This record gives sequence, structure tokens and C-alpha cells, in this order.
Amino acid sequence: MGMVDMLMDGVESIRCEYVGLIYHDQLSDEAKSAYWQQHGSKEGANARNKGAHLDYLEQLLARNGGGNGCAVGGGLTAADVCVWEIVDLHLRIFKEQMESHHPLLVAHHKRIAELPGIREYLASPARLEKVNNNNLG
Repeated sequence: MGMVDMLMDGVESIRCEYVGLIYHDQLSDEAKSAYWQQHGSKEGANARNKGAHLDYLEQLLARNGGGNGCAVGGGLTAADVCVWEIVDLHLRIFKEQMESHHPLLVAHHKRIAELPGIREYLASPARLEKVNNNNLG
């Protein structure tokens, strides 16, 4: 499996857990705490987390140029956009935790958001304020 596929599979694993937090658990405080412990905290990275942990994505970024460029190789790929989107969802809910525990993911998110075309879209009215159908997150 190629690196793009590995990153996109990692994003999808996390997304499946995120969907449960938003739609099943309705983003309750208790559920948010449990979710972060299992899928976002450094302690949860080596615990049973169904293979869905933000640290996995951060480690893959770090292996490619120390996390200072694109997710895979030297240029933008679909993996970069997928990683940006899942990080964006998490920044909406866990901003402080993301900034302190996953700085490479947050820096990558910022770099992708500044790309021409993406920057303009994010500043436009087409960008949804609430991205989930239940207006949570």
C-alpha cells in the first residue's frame, strides 16, 4: 500500500470514530473526554483505539521531511487534503488539545489552508460554519 493510501486509511479510521462522537454521542462532555483520551491524547496512542489515533497521522507527517511540508513526497496530494479536513474537524472541538498534543498536524493544517484557491474558499461564504448535519462540531 502506498503512503497516500496509508494516510487516507488512517484518516478514515479516525473519521468513523468522529462520526460516532457527533451523531451518536451528540458531542456530550463525557463523550468528548473519552474520545480525546482514546483517539487524541498521547496516552491513548498505544492503547486499544481501533487503529484510529491522531498520533498515527502525526508520525506519518514527521517521517516526511520532519512534518514541515506535504504529507507524502514533495508535492500536494489527496492525502494532504484529507488530513487537513480531519484536523479541521478536530480543531473545531479540541483546539487547545490539538495545538498542544499535535503541533505537526496543526502546522500542516495551516500550510494547506494558506494555499491559493483553498485560502479563498475558506474565506468565502461557501465555507460552512457548521459542518455536520446536526449543527454540532
